[in-house]
Amino acid sequence: GSKRGNNDEKFKGYLTSKDRCTPTDALVVLGRADCLRAIHFIHEAQYLCSWVASICATHRNTDRPWSRRWRVVGILVYVVATTIEETAPSAARRSPSLELKQWDRPVMEEIRLAKLDAVALVRDSFSNPKAEENESDDLDSVTPPLPAIDGNHSDGANDDRGNVVGV
Repeated sequence: GSKRGNNDEKFKGYLTSKDRCTPTDALVVLGRADCLRAIHFIHEAQYLCSWVASICATHRNTDRPWSRRWRVVGILVYVVATTIEETAPSAARRSPSLELKQWDRPVMEEIRLAKLDAVALVRDSFSNPKAEENESDDLDSVTPPLPAIDGNHSDGANDDRGNVVGV
């Protein structure tokens, strides 16, 4: 519906069953979450991001396959969750009802683990820039580089700006 002149109708859609969700399905949901965040549908964005985080956690913590594709999805969960956290104060100033809800503890744990994956990926990319050239040409190895975390190409390990609260 409409909120403050924005409309989320184009971003509504059925969610795939968690048991049948593929990495591609999860990326589509995260894309919807980020679009909703951009137009200040903060709670809806947080719900979708949490939904994908719970699937990542299931793959990471059970006998379900944890692949490089799921690792990338997890990293994007961290990025989207962080941008939701950064957008929420601005949205809440416009409308107090948009104050961000507390993330569930298992979701916060998945976001924390995804941040570690992101930092490791950036660190590995800078420590061995030729590594990707030596890998096979499968889709798992063809991912765009992550942007600098703190603006100066450090691994961000000691930089707390932009982190999800409690992570």
